[in-house]
Amino acid sequence: MKVLWLIISLINTSVSAQQKSISITIDDVPNTSKYEKDNFSATLLNVLDSLKIPFAIFINRSKITKNSFEDANKILLKKWIENDKSIVGNHTYSHSRYSEVGFDSFVKDIEQGEKLTKQYASLFNKNLEYLRFPYNDLGQDSTQHLQIRAFLESKNYLIAPFTIESSDWMFNYLYEYYLENKEYEKATAIGKQYVEKTIELV
Repeated sequence: MKVLWLIISLINTSVSAQQKSISITIDDVPNTSKYEKDNFSATLLNVLDSLKIPFAIFINRSKITKNSFEDANKILLKKWIENDKSIVGNHTYSHSRYSEVGFDSFVKDIEQGEKLTKQYASLFNKNLEYLRFPYNDLGQDSTQHLQIRAFLESKNYLIAPFTIESSDWMFNYLYEYYLENKEYEKATAIGKQYVEKTIELV
């Protein structure tokens, strides 16, 4: 929680000084394993809400059914979507890699991924108009590129690539490892390294 606030505040300071703008986006929502660890408290969402900044979420529907708390996970997903600062995006059902699974399979993954999200978004007068490709993988060749772009246009989807890649998954793995082992100084050091790396790339 403190690391997230530090990241956002430092990035905002750096960006303001250089007259740039950034978007806060979060992939793989909802993180149901962390939700369970946090005794079903939406910790990250609460932090973002307290900061009152807009953010975009890209949802993996399969995460809802990965464990035995499907009903609780659906409540969590609805909380993310109903937040008045959130913009809702599809990140497919199972986070498949387009260049590997091919067009037909990837289209099914998109359509399966949007069902529950669209249902919940409509409850709060929101549209599902953004798609983020897992791994930023837009296909292996021009044929795949053209196929998927035509499909997305027919569905009124806008492609939302990420433009800053600071290997957050790797830093997060180490950060959580140190927290779980109560090595808080090392966790803090990893958090600072991540912030510094991200700012370098802004």
